[in-house]
Amino acid sequence: MAGGDGSRDRRERGMSPDGRMRCLIVDDEPLARRKLSNWLRLEADLDLCGECGSAEEAEAALRQHSPELVFLDIRMPGASGIELAEQLARAGGKAPQVVFVTAHDRHAVRAFDLCATDYLLKPYTRRRLLQALARVRLARGATAEGAGLQEVLGMIRVLEHESGLDWIQRIALPGRGRIRFIDCERLLLAQADGNYVRLYTEKEQHLLRSSLGGLEERLNPAEFRRVHRSALVRLDAIESAESLGRGDMLLRLRGGREVLASRRYRDRLKDLAGPGPKGLREGE
Repeated sequence: MAGGDGSRDRRERGMSPDGRMRCLIVDDEPLARRKLSNWLRLEADLDLCGECGSAEEAEAALRQHSPELVFLDIRMPGASGIELAEQLARAGGKAPQVVFVTAHDRHAVRAFDLCATDYLLKPYTRRRLLQALARVRLARGATAEGAGLQEVLGMIRVLEHESGLDWIQRIALPGRGRIRFIDCERLLLAQADGNYVRLYTEKEQHLLRSSLGGLEERLNPAEFRRVHRSALVRLDAIESAESLGRGDMLLRLRGGREVLASRRYRDRLKDLAGPGPKGLREGE
């Protein structure tokens, strides 16, 4: 019974059973939804629970999923995103955080009047989305810990002055009296190895003192993708994929190396079904 009560409590707070933050996309443009959903699926602490093309669809999804975070377009057929946000504000209880995503900046003042966490102006970059997610996480933590608004704003200001969101082009490998560099375009595979990460090119392998997660944060997600809790691969190095059942796949990389892609990370490879290896289409 205790486990059931805990799951219900997490649901009421907009969390998935595993503790991730449940989020919802509301946008009438399919391409805009796809771009945002692909980027959100790269975030391990988020659970994308649905995508809606109108405010009317969103009302049903909000009741069904109780998301903690909503990415909300403003101009849509029927009711606007502003009108939906006003409904959420009037509803009482614990309203989700709202990040407005729109091509029109004239609604910004009204959006922040409704206590929006952030306002993304299309076309936005992944770096700008990560800044918005940082605000969301800080606000979420502040609510949980009872931190004051000024404290949260101070943390945001510090975060926005950091420059750690640029993707690296080379990996530095400190050695005895010298530093070697590997161009990221040569890196095919990185695997966790204790307190190190083992890096593989077509002909070489090297040890880097780092966590796999730390390396992943510095690599361009358009080029590299986590496929297992202990492995990430260069996407254009994948030559074929073989289904192993239960959602697992065996990826064969350029140069002959093989790596397991677990079902937990399978969604991160779905966008390869078009230009990528045909084997990723099977079993979906």
